[in-house]
Amino acid sequence: MNKEISLIEHEKFLKNTIFFTKKKWPHFNLIFDDIKKLSKKVKKNSTIVSLERNNLYGGVSLFAPFFYKHNFISVDCTSPKLKKRGAYNKITKRSNIIVKNKNYQFE
Repeated sequence: MNKEISLIEHEKFLKNTIFFTKKKWPHFNLIFDDIKKLSKKVKKNSTIVSLERNNLYGGVSLFAPFFYKHNFISVDCTSPKLKKRGAYNKITKRSNIIVKNKNYQFE
């Protein structure tokens, strides 16, 4: 995890570069609002399991950083067809993102 990147920068990058919440899909802001509310309401050290499509984002969990006070388990649910297609995002090692790799691959 890049400790120099804040959670605010992480969220801003996701909104602008992955979810395009300003121009294309503003309704995705609701996901961020709900995730932040949930992370505050759940007791510290609780276990959170997230079903995601990590392989589309280079095997990175986009939402794990919001649950830094919890035990977060990210399960990749990318279908074999999409897995062959590979990542199609703009996430690189230099991106303003907190990198948390997936824990499991569902196949």
